[in-house]
Amino acid sequence: MTASGVGAYDLQAYPVAVLRNQASAHIATGVVVGFTVHFPGGTYALTAEPVSLAAGETLAVTALCTDSCARATSAAVSVTVGGWKAGDRAVMTATSATYACGSPCAGTTGYQGDVSATLSGQVPSGAVLSLSAACEDSAGTIVGGGLTATVWPGGTPAVSSVPVLVSATPASCQLYATEIS
Repeated sequence: MTASGVGAYDLQAYPVAVLRNQASAHIATGVVVGFTVHFPGGTYALTAEPVSLAAGETLAVTALCTDSCARATSAAVSVTVGGWKAGDRAVMTATSATYACGSPCAGTTGYQGDVSATLSGQVPSGAVLSLSAACEDSAGTIVGGGLTATVWPGGTPAVSSVPVLVSATPASCQLYATEIS
């Protein structure tokens, strides 16, 4: 794991963990990320959907937590790798991402917004992709994230976006994508 944090707004939170498979010739399969979200007065545990990471792949893993995570302040993370498979698979890449603040915006506690970037990769047309985003403040602390799914059009690079929740105005965001079909 390279970083973790949480983005919260209103009654929702996205705990985020950025993972990197440091293997050179193996896919990490059945990778499960468990989050313990901290909020005033308690904690709440939840698990993200299992993912697989190709050799060298970096991916933000997140899960939406609603009412139970109201006013989230931080998240503890545990990562379990289910197995290793020899070989490799296509990895999606993204250009530098942009963050657009939604409503409400600056001046309030927490924000909604969108992270957009151009994706490219050698996955088949019609493949289902999991898109995730991680946003950081100027100190490099993760202050938000988001998750959505989309169908890859295939062929040329495509602009994609992910709705995000952030606890503070982000200095930068990154978009990640991985094939799930």
